[in-house]
Amino acid sequence: MKQSSKRFISLMVAVVLLFAALIIYFNFIQPAYGDAEQAKNDMLAKQDFVNNQKSAIQQVKNLVAQYQGKGDVAQAVSLALPTNKNQADAFHVLSGLADLHHLSLQSFAASAAAAQNITVGQASSTSLVRPTGSLLFQIKFAGAYADFKAFLQNIETNVRIFDVRSLGVAPLGKPGQDFFTFDLTVATYYQNI
Repeated sequence: MKQSSKRFISLMVAVVLLFAALIIYFNFIQPAYGDAEQAKNDMLAKQDFVNNQKSAIQQVKNLVAQYQGKGDVAQAVSLALPTNKNQADAFHVLSGLADLHHLSLQSFAASAAAAQNITVGQASSTSLVRPTGSLLFQIKFAGAYADFKAFLQNIETNVRIFDVRSLGVAPLGKPGQDFFTFDLTVATYYQNI
């Protein structure tokens, strides 16, 4: 066999081996890289999920440890959302805040709205979600605007939940004098057990 024939045959074998290598690469190796990359992404996503769950569990454990020894949580909740109407207590809070801020009580009226039945799934006696009722107080005060503003700030930060539903302001006395009447409708809530 001639030298040129040997070179041609070796060139052909090299070309065939090159095409075989390309076929093997594109048919077997490249999909395997894709599968390996997908498996790596799945593993990282699962690891991230596990880390997030561990963090959430640790936060819950910290909160439980923080509230242990601080008294009964149900008692703390019942201060914000009492288990009965307790109109006298709500009136006492409102009148006490008015006295604290030098507002004179002109008139007062209370009414109870119907209980709002909040249901999640089937409500039972052991359900955490109970229907709530609301009490509406129509109050008329007289006093300075700055005192009334401080009164509203104390309502906002009070332990018991109060919502201001409506507010009317009218001047009282001479023009330019800082003395007003405040007609206020306030709602407070209770658990209707």
